[in-house]
Amino acid sequence: TTNTPVLARNGTTDTTVSYFKVREITGIHASQATSGYRPILRQASGKYYLQFDGTDDRLTGTAPFTNTDDHVAVVTVKPTTLDTVYRRPFSIGGAGTAACCDLQVRSTETTINWTDDAAVNRGVGLPALSTAAPSIITMQRVGSTLRARLNGGSGVETPVATLGVSTVTTMVLGDRIGTGRVLIGNLYPVLPIKGTLS
Repeated sequence: TTNTPVLARNGTTDTTVSYFKVREITGIHASQATSGYRPILRQASGKYYLQFDGTDDRLTGTAPFTNTDDHVAVVTVKPTTLDTVYRRPFSIGGAGTAACCDLQVRSTETTINWTDDAAVNRGVGLPALSTAAPSIITMQRVGSTLRARLNGGSGVETPVATLGVSTVTTMVLGDRIGTGRVLIGNLYPVLPIKGTLS
């Protein structure tokens, strides 16, 4: 099918826009000041992705939502290696064990954890990810209901405690603060959103 054209109006005349050049997208950015800790930007079949080494690569930025906000995060990831250790492609939280939204992957399962006000992890479990193709994981918190989807499958938990034990300050791509459980593989678009999607 033909895509709907984008039109720009100049007075009463519509002009079709056929090309955009994006120089900078405003919003929350993740970065890494230490060159040896930066993942490698690669391209395959016209798609860009970040390749993490499983040792020390990580990007950090300011958390786009707090521990009391409804939120959704969409992460596209392709591990090249899955072992028995939890690796963390994406995490939003504070230092230590507290996590607002923490994605963990290993050879037997995929888990998304939120930490409640009693410092207990409340998780949604999903099947292990494929190492052959990228997987799309959607994580959502609405009130006390937690939802997660993996390429169309889903899991739900409704904890009785209030979510959010600590101050949420940081977003980390490829790891989580202080764990050193770096992703071995590729990270594609990551979209953390304050609020909800329907």
